[in-house]
Amino acid sequence: MIRKQIALIKNPIVLCMVLSFFAIGGFHTFISAAISIFLFVYLLILKNKQNKILFFVNIYSVSVAVLCLFYFSTLFWAVDKLSAIYGFIKFLPLLLLILCLMQTDCEKAREDVLSIIPACAVLMTVVSAILMQIPALKTYFSVAGRLAGFFQYPNTFALFLLVAIIICGLDKKEKLTVRLIAIGILLFGIIYSGSRTAMLIAFPVFVLLVIMQKNKKFTISVSLVFVGLIAMALGYALIKNDFSVFGRFTQISLKSSTFLGRILYNKDALKLVAKYPFGMGYLGYNYLNQTVQTGVYTVRFVHNDWLGMLLDCGFIPFVLFVFSVVRFFFEKNENPLNKIIVAVISFHSLLDFDFQFVSIFLLFVMVLPVNKGEEKELNRSSVITVSALLTAFSLYIGSISFLCYSKCYKAANDISFLNNTEALMGLLSSEEDNKRSAEIADKILESNPYVAAAYNAKALAAFEEGDFATVIANKEKALDCEPYNIDSYNEYAYMLLVGRNLYIENGDNNSAEYCRKYIRGIESRLQTLKENTDKIAFMIKDKPEFSLSDEITKSIEEIG
Repeated sequence: MIRKQIALIKNPIVLCMVLSFFAIGGFHTFISAAISIFLFVYLLILKNKQNKILFFVNIYSVSVAVLCLFYFSTLFWAVDKLSAIYGFIKFLPLLLLILCLMQTDCEKAREDVLSIIPACAVLMTVVSAILMQIPALKTYFSVAGRLAGFFQYPNTFALFLLVAIIICGLDKKEKLTVRLIAIGILLFGIIYSGSRTAMLIAFPVFVLLVIMQKNKKFTISVSLVFVGLIAMALGYALIKNDFSVFGRFTQISLKSSTFLGRILYNKDALKLVAKYPFGMGYLGYNYLNQTVQTGVYTVRFVHNDWLGMLLDCGFIPFVLFVFSVVRFFFEKNENPLNKIIVAVISFHSLLDFDFQFVSIFLLFVMVLPVNKGEEKELNRSSVITVSALLTAFSLYIGSISFLCYSKCYKAANDISFLNNTEALMGLLSSEEDNKRSAEIADKILESNPYVAAAYNAKALAAFEEGDFATVIANKEKALDCEPYNIDSYNEYAYMLLVGRNLYIENGDNNSAEYCRKYIRGIESRLQTLKENTDKIAFMIKDKPEFSLSDEITKSIEEIG
């Protein structure tokens, strides 16, 4: 078995997929850039072997190509232009993968990748479960005590394990004993991950496997494994009186804070969809979501990757891609395994950001029948030219991404051809000189006017210089960007109270009254915010605050 798995890795596509699974699932842009370079090189090797590059025109290949094209085109209207370029490089491997599949035996490549996934998932589960017990490595393989694997995110790791269980359960070539051991390890990994969504999907998946296998021995055996592990996990949680990890699946509820929070994210995000029908560019949501949110939460992604796709690229590629996925379920003569994988990933991605892990998105695209339809031969010289340019560009953007990941913010910003918001924010957070902070903030706001930290930095620098008009202008904008940050309101009120006292001391009653007006405006802001807050916001863990601190409130009452 081991020799068979090693032999599979000789296939460059299999090797690429395996490496992407273990490389944080391809989450970071620099990893996607490395994948792109790998696939570019392989594509050129295939071209030299066959002396041609083929492209099969079908709804699946076209939808992937359009999606990648729109990730690039949003550059022209994106909230943050460099982030939009990050998005193009991040998802470029999707197009490159289907191009490589079109030049090879697609069915064989797909079969090889799927057959090696259970071994990868078992190895990942065992290794990460052991390594997370080492204090120095714990943060790399777990989150809040939950097993996160090499993905470093429990929920998507659990999805990967669930896909592996599906493949394992339907694999009639492998011995039943080996399959049951693998399924047991994989199910243990899902339980240890604490992913309630994966556990919720696991129940119907196990029923489906039993029905499809039509094997009494398999039914009894897999049922014992499933029930036994669930019982052991529940028993452990009861004995320890700790349901934060192994007993987390017992807390599945439509009223849970996590589930309600996701509903709130989606409701707020739909406002941005209406405002930006052609998308905001990659990570645009990250910068804009606080301006429309109606509750207290901080998220980088919307926790619904289908909605995330719509937010990033707009309705044209979204509708086309969704149509292709729906169309896939009506394809005749398609392997049921592929349809189950697409269904499971699709459903899980409605509640999480699985496609941000490019290895999962690559797997999703790979099982679609991209090698059907009209065959077109691409111009070889154009392919070589574009490949060379995109390889160089991927290396460049990947280097910037890696420098940011390594917290080498100055170097990342120095080599960026556009203002690098992420790097500049990193520099801003470590800068102690207020004047210098204001200069960095100006650079951020030149290209991205939705960063509250930049406005706060400018307000603090103005406060230090006694320029209260500038303090007001920037704090007002900061609160527009982060309306639920009660600490920012308290800081703003404190600044205005100090300003008012200074103006009174200098006999400038008009300016003092101007400060008083905005102090009262803070209370009005909070009242309006309270009225506009969604009812769900009061039902989740992080509840909004609408009252200033006792000290600030007392000072405001004294001024009348």
